[in-house]
Amino acid sequence: MRILGVDYGDKRVGLAVTDEGCVMAHALKTVPRSTALRDILAVVTEYEVSIIVVGMPYNNKGEIAFKAKQVLKWLEELKAAVTVPVETYDERFTTFSAKEDLIAADVSRKRRDEVIDKLAAANILQGYLNERKENDKK
Repeated sequence: MRILGVDYGDKRVGLAVTDEGCVMAHALKTVPRSTALRDILAVVTEYEVSIIVVGMPYNNKGEIAFKAKQVLKWLEELKAAVTVPVETYDERFTTFSAKEDLIAADVSRKRRDEVIDKLAAANILQGYLNERKENDKK
């Protein structure tokens, strides 16, 4: 069983998958938004994904903002295209965190643009895994 994390962006969609034990998230790739559904279907098949987790961009008050409405619309398309459950996870600050990590690692601006979305997807997925682990302890 693996879980797929998705960071839906304006131009690109970042993808990350877990290891088989669903313990760690690993950045996988960044795909153009125009082919994202097809690319996600391929990843679901290739990695035998059992759940898809999509980052939901709430605003700082935890409310659905303009960007979140775009994601919700796209989520309906995704749910219609796949046969596995699709969940959302609060993605606030995941892209910012990924960008800060890349800057700290002295990654060039050009390279950051190439990898930021898949790293944000990995942050979303790892946050989801950590929260799930905490909830299992309760």
